[in-house]
Amino acid sequence: MSVDLATRARRYGAFFETIQADRLDGFGDLVTEAIRFKDPFNDVRGVDRVVKLLAKMFDDADDIRFRMRELAGDGNVFFLRWHFTCRPKSRFLSSEWQVDGISVVTLTEAGLVAEHVDYWDAAEQLYGRLPLVGPFLRLVSRPLTIRD
Repeated sequence: MSVDLATRARRYGAFFETIQADRLDGFGDLVTEAIRFKDPFNDVRGVDRVVKLLAKMFDDADDIRFRMRELAGDGNVFFLRWHFTCRPKSRFLSSEWQVDGISVVTLTEAGLVAEHVDYWDAAEQLYGRLPLVGPFLRLVSRPLTIRD
């Protein structure tokens, strides 16, 4: 019996669309024990470490929402394009944040996620919003931008 990997990738994306702090234990049913999760700030391995990272997300922000926009794949590698919103709990970052990104998800033959690597522009979508860093980044990038 072969596993429909596209269906499994969609199910994995649906986990993030319905993610809640008190339901992170379901993550382990979708991934290998040695899963690798990488984003611009983290590179962790193992279900426990990834669940700890997801729990930290809920400690750091409110109103967390993922919306999966598209899924494409070839073989056992899938690309999930997503939109993320949250409201950081930091006193420096009080407005709603919106981040667009892509996750490259690699599944095993059994349909479990073995690797999840996120790609998103941290300079524009995160650092650029910081009070002191944002204006500096815009100043530094000015020579690289086209002007009318």
